[in-house]
Amino acid sequence: MSKDKSEPKIAAALLYADLMRLGETAAEAEAAGCSEIFLHITDGRMAPRLGFAPEFAAAVKRVTGLPCAACLLMRDPEPWIAQCIAAGADTVILQAEGSTHIQRALTSIREQGSKAGIAINPGSSLTKLDYLLGDVERVHVFTSEWGFADSRFIASSVERVAILRENLRERKGHTGLSVDGPLTPYEAARVVSEGADTLTLGSEILGRPEGLTAALDAYRRDLRARQLAL
Repeated sequence: MSKDKSEPKIAAALLYADLMRLGETAAEAEAAGCSEIFLHITDGRMAPRLGFAPEFAAAVKRVTGLPCAACLLMRDPEPWIAQCIAAGADTVILQAEGSTHIQRALTSIREQGSKAGIAINPGSSLTKLDYLLGDVERVHVFTSEWGFADSRFIASSVERVAILRENLRERKGHTGLSVDGPLTPYEAARVVSEGADTLTLGSEILGRPEGLTAALDAYRRDLRARQLAL
């Protein structure tokens, strides 16, 4: 099977922006051609870092027309789902490892009018998703142990993306497959070649001295060159 060399969509992970300029950053992400604003919403237990609260989705909606995804990196996320949707989250992503009644929680998201997604950590077996892929519009693959300052891309993530894409193809649906960094352009090219359609970028393009637009342009050029070299 030929490798995919298409241009992926870019989701801007707002947690990595200058916290004093969140509104301007969200607007700039839209102008620069990002397809989504991504919010990591955490409880400090599932991941050792605090992120945003659901209300930030409403703040994002006031300054940009981009869709907003809320990823609940938390245990027992059910009480927060309705808050995220009420705040304007277009997609709510739950951790496969975080909910005891995950299928019920995913159904709740869809019944409330948002798209449902499922995220999986790099150390978890992909079999956790076997009976969930038909219940989501998106699978979100963490390629590192998110929330640790020294997190690095885990090489096995490339194979995991390939396996998931093949599983999704067999279902003949339109489920998206996104990845979460850190992702150098080389690593991004590898996961895109195996079927990832969205890159969730944080420090790769946000909070950089050259600004988001210039950083994203440079990242895309390098990514394209890496794709052509594969």
